[in-house]
Amino acid sequence: QFVVHANGTWTFIADNTSLKIQALAEHQTIQETFTVHSKDGTAHTITVDIVGTNDAPTVSSSVTLAAGTEDTAVTLTEAQLLANASDVDNGETAQLSVHNLSADHGTITDNKDGTFTFTPEPNYNGAVS
Repeated sequence: QFVVHANGTWTFIADNTSLKIQALAEHQTIQETFTVHSKDGTAHTITVDIVGTNDAPTVSSSVTLAAGTEDTAVTLTEAQLLANASDVDNGETAQLSVHNLSADHGTITDNKDGTFTFTPEPNYNGAVS
């Protein structure tokens, strides 16, 4: 919103709900240009730079994985674990990664190749979180 006040000053308020603005990555810039006409008929162009910030990724819901078999390790991919994660910043979803995993009723090992192995406690069956 661009408003010119009676005393000649102006105010610009960006529409922060705009997908175009929300998609800006950190330090990425778009410009909004306005033409203002004064009382004497002259026109002046005002350009406003809108600079993106790094918005935190979000998770829409927990991930439900296929049931495993008692006493059998399961290998999970990073893509499976990030299935419901996204980042509004343009192009940053591909940069998401998984760190510091833990689970009740077993252990999780980072295989250092984009996969993780969950090994359940002996004789455990049931939900794991």
